[in-house]
Amino acid sequence: IATAGAIYLLEREPNLTDLVPPLFFGFVFSSMLVLLKRERSTLNDFIGIILSTAIGAGAMSLGHWDRHYLKGLILIAIYFGGKVIYVKTMIREREKRSWRVASYIWHLAAILLSLLLLPRTSFIFALLLIRSIYIPRLKLKPRDIGIIEFFFTFVLYFVASYS
Repeated sequence: IATAGAIYLLEREPNLTDLVPPLFFGFVFSSMLVLLKRERSTLNDFIGIILSTAIGAGAMSLGHWDRHYLKGLILIAIYFGGKVIYVKTMIREREKRSWRVASYIWHLAAILLSLLLLPRTSFIFALLLIRSIYIPRLKLKPRDIGIIEFFFTFVLYFVASYS
């Protein structure tokens, strides 16, 4: 089904063919990690974020990029990158201080970048930093983490879309 949709989009919008080589490379690399039983690796998580962001961006923009759109796209990719590190502090790497510190640094950098790209989104990234500091202390279940993250994803998407 996805292939049929991709072919249809590529026929309508030839601009999207620019995305094919990097998407193919990412897909092959991610598939290799799966075959090596490293599908839960941080590297594979980041590859998935890049691929998802590129596919979503291509489908939404139909290959017609503008500066504002790219700024929002960068912030969304940064948000999901931070989420990879943050969720690891909540589940798999819960006891490792180094992961928490990496999460704090990532979120601080996201605040600074958001101030440069789309200043109206910086308060969301500040909330995400606070979240990354306090919520891991609550020892929540994965389901509860998912509900909280859905909320933050929705808010960021809404704010980035209308900034």
